[in-house]
Amino acid sequence: SGRMAVGEAITNLLAAPVELARVKLSANWMAACGEPGEDAALYDTVRAVAMELCPALGIGIPVGKDSLSMRSQWSEGAEARKVVAPVSLVVSAFATLDDVRGTLTPQLQRIEPAAGGQACG
Repeated sequence: SGRMAVGEAITNLLAAPVELARVKLSANWMAACGEPGEDAALYDTVRAVAMELCPALGIGIPVGKDSLSMRSQWSEGAEARKVVAPVSLVVSAFATLDDVRGTLTPQLQRIEPAAGGQACG
């Protein structure tokens, strides 16, 4: 899922004339560290993204943060409850460009599939 987050962040820049070499990432790493298997899952995600994928693409991660207590614990009567969030990565991509006027903006257009009628088929 970490690789997918990077891919989506880069894809979001496709409407701008950005060179991949100028792209930088901000990464928010989230995990419930200390829970069984979660430290290893976080390490696997960091390795896949920061040590393999990004260097292969020539992209750096100069900024970011971590949230390493992604769990909630409470009691319902005498019963202890706990929920552990899965390892997650939120990525934002940014880049400098020479002229912002070269970017595309989304334009939504209404289409009428029923040709003025009430049906859609």
